[in-house]
Amino acid sequence: MGSSQKSRKALLILSSAVSCLALEAHAQSANPDQAVVLSTVNVEALSAQTPDTVAAKNTPATVYEVGPTIIDILNPGGAANPYRAVSILPSVDAPALDPYGLSNIPGGNKGFRVRGELPQHGSSNITFDGVPLAGVNPGAGAQWLFATENIKAIELYQGPVASDVNSFFTNAGVVNSLLRWPETKPGAEFSQGFGSYNFLRSFSRVDTGLLFNGTTNAFVSGSWTDADNWRSPGKAADNNFNVAAGLHTQIEAFDAKLFFSYNSMRQNTLPALTYAQVKNLGANNYFGYSTSPFALANYYKNVRQNFNDWALLGEFTYALSDSAKIVLKPFYTNEQGNYWDPLANGRIRNWIIDHDWYGLTAEIQGRVADTEMKLGYWWTSLGLPGPPTAWRTYAPTTSGSLVGPMWMLLAQETSRNQFQSVYATMEKRLGDLRLEFGSRYVWNDMPGVNAYSGAGVGGLSYDAALAASPGVIAANSVTSHTTGAFLPFMAASYDLTSELQLRASAGANYGGPSYDAFPVYQTNAAAFAAKGITANQLWQQIKLETSAALDAGLRWTHEVSGLGVFSIEPTGYVSRNYNKGVTYDPGIGIQYAQNVGQSLAYGAQLLGRWKPIETLDIFASMSYDRNVFVSNLPVLAGASAATYAGANVTGTQLPDVPEWTAALGGTWRYGNFAFAPVANFTGSRWGDTTRTQYLSGYATVDLNFAYQFQLPAATLEASLTISNLLNAQYIGFINNSYFQQSSLTNAFYYPGAPGAARGPRQDRHEVLTGSGANVPKARRQLCRLESNQAGEWHSRFGARRPWPLKCSRFELDSVERRWR
Repeated sequence: MGSSQKSRKALLILSSAVSCLALEAHAQSANPDQAVVLSTVNVEALSAQTPDTVAAKNTPATVYEVGPTIIDILNPGGAANPYRAVSILPSVDAPALDPYGLSNIPGGNKGFRVRGELPQHGSSNITFDGVPLAGVNPGAGAQWLFATENIKAIELYQGPVASDVNSFFTNAGVVNSLLRWPETKPGAEFSQGFGSYNFLRSFSRVDTGLLFNGTTNAFVSGSWTDADNWRSPGKAADNNFNVAAGLHTQIEAFDAKLFFSYNSMRQNTLPALTYAQVKNLGANNYFGYSTSPFALANYYKNVRQNFNDWALLGEFTYALSDSAKIVLKPFYTNEQGNYWDPLANGRIRNWIIDHDWYGLTAEIQGRVADTEMKLGYWWTSLGLPGPPTAWRTYAPTTSGSLVGPMWMLLAQETSRNQFQSVYATMEKRLGDLRLEFGSRYVWNDMPGVNAYSGAGVGGLSYDAALAASPGVIAANSVTSHTTGAFLPFMAASYDLTSELQLRASAGANYGGPSYDAFPVYQTNAAAFAAKGITANQLWQQIKLETSAALDAGLRWTHEVSGLGVFSIEPTGYVSRNYNKGVTYDPGIGIQYAQNVGQSLAYGAQLLGRWKPIETLDIFASMSYDRNVFVSNLPVLAGASAATYAGANVTGTQLPDVPEWTAALGGTWRYGNFAFAPVANFTGSRWGDTTRTQYLSGYATVDLNFAYQFQLPAATLEASLTISNLLNAQYIGFINNSYFQQSSLTNAFYYPGAPGAARGPRQDRHEVLTGSGANVPKARRQLCRLESNQAGEWHSRFGARRPWPLKCSRFELDSVERRWR
């Protein structure tokens, strides 16, 4: 695509946005080569606090923080996906799969890397106020559990993670969302959002302010979201809703907080592309599932997911004295839902997820001889999956129904999956020197799991199938065992001057065991048995990943008269990683997860900020990341030459790890007007370990405009967010692990989100934005698209019904409504 055409598209979207702001109405681009973009405006209440964009926290370790302004730009529409919110930070790769951050990829890889490392088994490295609510969970889980408006900031820990940061699996850093607890002043807020692809979202929150002599305050909030998929039939959000409530009370030395959140989400899952399709991305960027039930396994209604999650988090603090206190944070999380996805054999798999997890963190905090000290304990008990226990398959029919249920995987835990940790930290200041020390021991009591025969019980529910099963399959069952790791930590900073600080941190992190070996064995038991391998033999070999990491850098802040304040934080890092979970075939004929990989990560990164005046805040980040295997993968004796060649990976960069990433953005406020642009660059990378599937780099630009209205009793804001301004086409997410053998048939590439506009507005105004001549023009454009893309036109235009093969039969209702 030529630069002049891109410029015309950029101007078209921008002019649409300007009209939208001026008219408080919506406009639509008529460019047939670009996704339809609806620009919209809404009025919403604002928080009294003006947030920063991004910042490096004042700690010796590498910790960044993202404020609400950037969170809202990167998570438009209240998507509440913490991974997207930190995507502009150094050494982070968290691409947008849809314009609103609503898409959930089934399974354990959720599209997030830090310095090339993955958080295994779902969003396991997400915490909320330091509490690991995410769990070991392949479902939707914590990524959408809390509405964006109930998050005040998000922290990202990189490199050596301090001993008191309680998270599942810290190798890929820790993403900690800071909850917005009840406000001290009474108030109410409401927002109504509209946007591209029929996006609709309502949010409201009411705070009581301080009650009962200033001891207690509370809030309640709710949201509703609906949107179409951008490149496939169906919904990105199908009447999703969230309800939350919080309570805070303080009576003398006792302080208690409770936070409840419930989230219900439904969506049609987006399809992945093969590399053959990626090589012609211009023709396949809008590839989607079919609207016809005759497509069987590729019928869009057969590829969907639904989840209901709720969590209750408590934080109880009792002050023993002025210098000591006890802090307890108990929590409970429950998730119920289903994935429905097509298999290579043409059947539809129903992955049933029904589990809970609960636990607590407990700390004694105190100050002794001017030394801050902490002694803590963390425990979590998790119900399965992690690994999965219930896969049932169906045969799709041309009528759209599913028949012939069969149990592909039927298993039951004999003991729960448990994590425990004890830790201690201390912090001491000696003049300009700040020292931090800590140690932590973490252990995982891996679950025992009985595998059951599903013969003859396909039509029964999970519990009924267990009861009616012919019995346990001993060779496929596993027993519990414990794996653990000792994780020391130390960090130091020294103030060379009032503006310049040296800092360094060193320590050990850990990653997830290869739980995925269990379901692979269940579905390929004969191949393993032929090699004399039982499921329990694989299970007992599983262990935690570990790493030894070192960060070192500078923190420089300088003020220049007339030019404002500059801050810059360069960081260099190195990490040696052991027992990395790698999915490959060692010579059995089956790829399965094993903790056998050895790698080395090293690089440099930079975060800078410039605040020339009070109303202008500019930031930039840049990183260079290398993450390579340092030894070949082990193979079984007698393996084929091809197996040996595939395992020869020494010196190879891990798949989906760009060497270069960068971001630039900021906020500018002029009177009541605010403007916040964010540009992201991701360098080239490889989709496979054998380096045959090359992906070029890409850049995206997001813009946010806002205007405040001051009313006697409230502050209102009209805002507009435009994502991917230039409508760049690129591959954002690659759904693979640390190892991927090249294949032209495996589909695991996901295109990044297209250009789109979203803005809240107060009400619906019918404003004519085009003449009647535009309707037949739209018909001609859609007919041309029909002949090229075989009936999947609405994956671009977001309409609700399929377009018949003959254009003369096309019903233009939805298009006409958009063009009025």
